[in-house]
Amino acid sequence: MLLEFAKRKRASRRQLESLAGKLAWACRVIKGGRTFLRRILDQLHSLRKPTHRVILSKEFALDIDWWLRYLAVFNGTHKFIDPRPITDVHIDASNLASGIYYRGDWQYTAWAHDWPSAHPLHINHKEALSVLLAARRWAHKWQDCTVHIYTDSQVAMANINKGTSRNALVMSALRELFWLSVTHNFHIQASHEKHTQVTQWK
Repeated sequence: MLLEFAKRKRASRRQLESLAGKLAWACRVIKGGRTFLRRILDQLHSLRKPTHRVILSKEFALDIDWWLRYLAVFNGTHKFIDPRPITDVHIDASNLASGIYYRGDWQYTAWAHDWPSAHPLHINHKEALSVLLAARRWAHKWQDCTVHIYTDSQVAMANINKGTSRNALVMSALRELFWLSVTHNFHIQASHEKHTQVTQWK
């Protein structure tokens, strides 16, 4: 089916539903599958009726290409990952900036100056992008590990754990996060944690 879609220029909603359904089922055992299903779903959701057809985008083709390349080498197993999690990675984001900290090392990112395209985004999206910033900086130190991230955003938690987002920039970040996790063989798991308020006494 993937080979057939790689040659297609157009497809109906019914055809896209069949493709997306099979790939969603495969995502249960294929790491990163959901991350490379988003652009297929975007094409599907652009059609209202089963018989309506759409010209398939270049972005759609990129997701199809990922599935074809990954299935060719995936043997149903993954490399060993230590189940004992790393829990001392700290991230937090505001509308102005992001802060990340891990074992004495830290990074401050001012959205408007360092990542202008992220500056207008909702705080939930900025929280998810902060996880990518942490992975870019410390992926080489997370080799063969499970990394437990705490976030005060349930949206960011869902983005990280499911590997998907409807926001294009966040989706691009999740794809990069996936490739970092494969390259350095680590697994990220996000949990929701409400920040406690600290009263400052003068």
